[in-house]
Amino acid sequence: MGTSSQSGKHRSTSSWGAPKNSCCPDKAPVPSAESCTPGCYPAQTEPKKTSLIGFLFRLVFWAAVVIVAIIFLQALFEVISESEDTTPSAPPTYSAPPDDDWGDDPVYDGSFANDNYRVPPYDPRPPELPWPDTFRQADDWLVSNSFYSKSVKRPVRCELNPVDPSSSSKDKMSKYLNDMVPCLMRVWGPELEAAGFPAVTPKVHVYAGTGQSACGKLTPGNAFYCPADQQIYYALDMADEFPAYKHKVYVPLEVVAHEFGHALQGRTGILAAEDVYLGYYDDNRDKYAAKAIERRLEMQADCFAGLFIGSVEESLQLGPKDMAMLFDFMVELGDDTITGDRDYVGDHGRGVNRQAWFKKGVSNRTISTCNTFLEDIPEKELR
Repeated sequence: MGTSSQSGKHRSTSSWGAPKNSCCPDKAPVPSAESCTPGCYPAQTEPKKTSLIGFLFRLVFWAAVVIVAIIFLQALFEVISESEDTTPSAPPTYSAPPDDDWGDDPVYDGSFANDNYRVPPYDPRPPELPWPDTFRQADDWLVSNSFYSKSVKRPVRCELNPVDPSSSSKDKMSKYLNDMVPCLMRVWGPELEAAGFPAVTPKVHVYAGTGQSACGKLTPGNAFYCPADQQIYYALDMADEFPAYKHKVYVPLEVVAHEFGHALQGRTGILAAEDVYLGYYDDNRDKYAAKAIERRLEMQADCFAGLFIGSVEESLQLGPKDMAMLFDFMVELGDDTITGDRDYVGDHGRGVNRQAWFKKGVSNRTISTCNTFLEDIPEKELR
């Protein structure tokens, strides 16, 4: 979404460098010069003259109101105090709620978390994705999203019959990837709903060659999430793009988990908020800032993928060699690795950084681990 540029004297900037409406902050993200009119402010009128007696009367009246309020609050406090246990308690300590467990994973006892969760059926007409009204709201959705307050459960059940990515038919690959969707929903659905967002089950559309999607032309060797129809698309020849991994059956799992990460961003408003800033940077021809915020979005999806893999690792019986392969594959997805230029700065991130964010997800359960939009993250971790 683009925004028109305006005169500098009418704008202040947020932490992202995007404009805020200093005239009418709740009316529009970027005000025009005409917005700074008396309509944005209370009309200025001559103050009315008041007598000394009237002033003293109002002063006594409001003092009486304050005294009555204090007496009422003291009485209410005494009633509440009498109803509580008067036994002295130990000094307060911080105890995180169940959704924010930073401790070690419990010893696996053969049971799975979220097994009673009912995966929503596929909806061909899902509810619209949220869109921020102002830059202030967009910034809040990126940095302080309620989704970050949740934690994924572990272990979560995932039942798959993996297929060889290099030799599978379109139908077999489609079944494999769509069998994966309930696993993704069992991990993410409860946390979306707990954060106040609807859990929407997408489909994975496997395509061969070229074609058309709601988001434009389909290209070979690609995978993507399309916010226009909220579906995931996966090219059957994806394996050919990475010859060393073409027979690795869990590589498609990692790729689709990343694309589902974008679906999570779409449902929680993160994707739209990023797009608002991206439009502003593009309109102002700030390619560096545009690529920087795109990398934050992509590496967050890498981290979400890691959270998912960590949750189904036990169920899928992924061993050390499987995990090492998945870690190594993330490096192959780096802008520098794909281009062959180790100094290349793209819009997805360097291989070592994509791998690092994926590992953070695998080794943690808190979704806030994946908040790549915090200002204090060193720039080198987001290049």
